[in-house]
Amino acid sequence: MLFESKFRNDNSRYRENESNYGFLDRSSREIFNRVRNYLNEWYEEYPKEHTKDLEKRLKDFNEENFYGAFTELCFYMMLKKMDFNIEIHPEIENCNEHPDFLILKNNEKIAYFEATTSNKKHFGKTETKHAEKIIEYLNDNLESKVFVNITFEQISKEQPKLKEIKDSIQNIIIKNDINSEKHISVGSWRIKLGFIESKEGKVLKRPIGLESFGVKFIDSRKSLLNTLRKKAKKYKHINLPLIVAVNVLDGFLFEPAYSGETCHPFRLNPATCEHFNQPMK
Repeated sequence: MLFESKFRNDNSRYRENESNYGFLDRSSREIFNRVRNYLNEWYEEYPKEHTKDLEKRLKDFNEENFYGAFTELCFYMMLKKMDFNIEIHPEIENCNEHPDFLILKNNEKIAYFEATTSNKKHFGKTETKHAEKIIEYLNDNLESKVFVNITFEQISKEQPKLKEIKDSIQNIIIKNDINSEKHISVGSWRIKLGFIESKEGKVLKRPIGLESFGVKFIDSRKSLLNTLRKKAKKYKHINLPLIVAVNVLDGFLFEPAYSGETCHPFRLNPATCEHFNQPMK
């Protein structure tokens, strides 16, 4: 069992420095209780000899490992509900690679199946982690009766001075100088601030409202295409069709991957264990 049956009373939102598994295991919200039930059910259906690696990746702090394992588990259950027989990590003659699944129907081999993810990182991993630390620190330490919107206009690999950033924002709030956008610079970080009145009229538990990295030209297609090319390259010489199912985690992917062809991306959502399908031509 992935998640123990235990009393949970923490309904606070996801924390910036928290793993996906840690949040799901902590949250008392009903929607995430359903997620736990789904994942426990799916996990019990997965072949026991392969659950150790799957569980390790689902519990990993690295979200890429979590989403990779989640995607494999989800597609495994999808194929099983379609009455396919599934062999995990089958051996292929004259090939050192092992695809995720071999799909069979009535003992006939149908296709190899790879379940993977595509998630273009539009901002540096180190910078993003630092930004998450800033948001979490502000939510824990900033005293404000108004919501503060954060736009990172300039980010850096340099460790942010959290207290200085908080104090700069706190001084603006104390002076009640919140009728227009403000800009603060601390070290190599530049942040734009916006303020929204709260109906609560009291100090907010989590005062940070919207957070963004500003405007940037983004092309997410390369990441998806590279994912598909890598999979195709790994299995050049196989005697069955190869199905590559990509869980697209990049919310900016709205353009067609191949000109003149139809691409059917969909995103698997661990918050609901459902997907939305958006054909793109």
